[in-house]
Amino acid sequence: MVDIKELFFPYNEIREGQEEFMKSVYSTIENSSSILINAPTGLGKTICSLAPTLKQAVRFNKKVIYLTSRQTQVNQVLSTLQEINQKREAEGKQRLKPTAYIGKKNMCYTPVSAEHPDPSIKCKRSKTPGKCSQCKNKQDQIEYEDLSNQLVNFQSVEEFISVCRREGFCPYTVANLEVRKSDIIICDVNYVFISSISDLFFSSLGVSIEDCIIIVDEAHNLPDRIRNSNSYSISTQTLQFAKEELKLCNFDTSKQNLIVNQLKKTLEILYSSKKEFNVFEHRVEKNEFLYQFESTLGEDIKPKLVMELLEQVETFVLEQELKSTSWCGSISRAIYELYDFDSKNNVLTIEMTMNKQIEHFAIKLQCLDIAPFIKPILTQAFSSVVMSATLQPIKMYKDIMGLDSAQILELPSPFMAKRQKIIIDDEITTQFSQRSNDMFTKIALHTEEYLQAASTKNALVFFPSYTFMQKVMYEMHLLKLGRKIIKEQRGLSQEDKNDIIKKFKNKGIDNKATVLFAVTSGSFSEGIDLPKEALEVVIVVGIPLTVPDLFTKSLMRYYEVKFRKGQLYGYIAPAISKITQAAGRCIRTNEDRGLVVLMDKRFLWPMYGINFPSFWTLEKRTGDVKERIEHFFNQED
Repeated sequence: MVDIKELFFPYNEIREGQEEFMKSVYSTIENSSSILINAPTGLGKTICSLAPTLKQAVRFNKKVIYLTSRQTQVNQVLSTLQEINQKREAEGKQRLKPTAYIGKKNMCYTPVSAEHPDPSIKCKRSKTPGKCSQCKNKQDQIEYEDLSNQLVNFQSVEEFISVCRREGFCPYTVANLEVRKSDIIICDVNYVFISSISDLFFSSLGVSIEDCIIIVDEAHNLPDRIRNSNSYSISTQTLQFAKEELKLCNFDTSKQNLIVNQLKKTLEILYSSKKEFNVFEHRVEKNEFLYQFESTLGEDIKPKLVMELLEQVETFVLEQELKSTSWCGSISRAIYELYDFDSKNNVLTIEMTMNKQIEHFAIKLQCLDIAPFIKPILTQAFSSVVMSATLQPIKMYKDIMGLDSAQILELPSPFMAKRQKIIIDDEITTQFSQRSNDMFTKIALHTEEYLQAASTKNALVFFPSYTFMQKVMYEMHLLKLGRKIIKEQRGLSQEDKNDIIKKFKNKGIDNKATVLFAVTSGSFSEGIDLPKEALEVVIVVGIPLTVPDLFTKSLMRYYEVKFRKGQLYGYIAPAISKITQAAGRCIRTNEDRGLVVLMDKRFLWPMYGINFPSFWTLEKRTGDVKERIEHFFNQED
């Protein structure tokens, strides 16, 4: 077994659990295999995955691909690499070179004009010689090589962009040029798991996937990301967008218009044939949709011609740089999938929604089995490390990803149990059958009680939905809390989110604590870093179970047949994962002290509690709540 001192570990102190983590990753790569790791927040997953992986990558001459969907995590990886490189330099060794991909939109520093509001089109036109004064790209090889030599020291994406801007180069273009020289590439999961993107990506790298070691961070999100990427829909709204797109073409689009009109008619007929009182979605058999679609089209236009005609529009739109994506193209791909999909591993539904008293119809093809899109990638790679703080139950992720031969590692929290207090309020329930004005009032009163007991501590309060949050806040006496109040809104941009985090951290001259009311499945349950006094209280109201729609029911049936665990895999575990993520916001370092309140009696039920981290110590709400909370925050370690 390798000595930890031989790994690329830049720190003098090794926390509890880190040595086992690193040795397990090292051994996994040694055997060219895969491992799933459930490691609690604050253990140091970034360095524990990078230190052994980079050591082995140098040894076996492999590239490392670190996958994460969050720019904050990209910066964490870059910062950690900087510390590794500083140690290597001190030892007289060569620095490791990173490249970060975060997409054109986020890497471009030229302003979007009213004439060209689409970032991708703007970018494409700007790279035309003479069109962009701020982008030299690779026109001056000497200057580019000088820039390239500077790009081993940056610690964040923002710094990378700033250096490129200072030298007059396009950051996205530079990133594409740098990947071949890089030892590690940090990017989104799409670059590896979406075939239309991954082919170009690996071509840019100049290596095959067999020559790469893949690290998947925040892997609890991977199933939904893959499922969404391999699900398709056609709605009356997207068909309307396609009709507007057809008006941009300067050739005869009469056949394309006919196809769009007949698709709309197909959706309407399908829904009408199944319409029931108060039932707005119905399962559709594959042959049922295809028969209706072909019957509506008539004999003159065959399915193959349908897709060719719509792709003709997409080609025109993209070549003429009218838009960066095409509605007609996406409809064509959806039709292809509707003809090609396997009924055993997907579910097809027709649904109706209302918007401003107008009925809208949609045919949805949703993926049930994600393993065929994950297993081949992770098993083809030289080795793979799949990790998260909430891979629970870890056996579920191993099953649904199809990673039968992968190793499993579950690590306990490195923090003392007395630094974290978890109270379950079993006097509350958010079960739909028991929701009432009295229950909303009770939730409001209990929430106020917890916040007043920790009146000087910043707090996050999570609700299962925006509507639920609004009803509880309506019952609260917010002014009596003596806090700054922030409320999450729908559709926040990254800039909005960052602004809220800054306000949350800054107590201001009045030194008042802040409470942020948010949604468990929203913007603030994961991916934010609020250490120490920045966040010391998390209250989670209810369980964010998904609406048991046709897809959820189909997923439960699918997992029941395949694993005999339909309710757990398809319904309960995904909701508890969100709870664990939310609760983990306030315990992130050895210095943190955090109170977590779980408000719902169902948290005590075995079917839910079995999915909590094994190192959690749960206690029921009893006695004087204010006294217990004050004692927790005032006690000495």
